[in-house]
Amino acid sequence: MVQVTIIRLIGYREWTESLGPDREHIIQRVQSQLHNELINVFSRLMPGPTHLGMITYLQ
Repeated sequence: MVQVTIIRLIGYREWTESLGPDREHIIQRVQSQLHNELINVFSRLMPGPTHLGMITYLQ
């Protein structure tokens, strides 16, 4: 079975622009934390081997 999950980030551009010019490291850290949390949630919902190597966020 294949499951596709699409996550839409509302206000993403405004949020990134509000961080100022030196923001890339903050964006990368937050995206990494979000990715880890999604992997934890999906792992609890679907135990067993799963492939979560690619999560795409819509802006």
